[in-house]
Amino acid sequence: QSQRAGSVSLNAEEMSKSIPFLVKPDKLDGSMAGDMGFDPMRL
Repeated sequence: QSQRAGSVSLNAEEMSKSIPFLVKPDKLDGSMAGDMGFDPMRL
């Protein structure tokens, strides 16, 4: 029997700390006070 090693490619986007199932927007880099990676109003 031959065994095959599978390769999995994961998207390495950082997830929001406030809502872990949402992707953190790129513009939220933690430099603003209270920035938790969640911007529902897209400010």
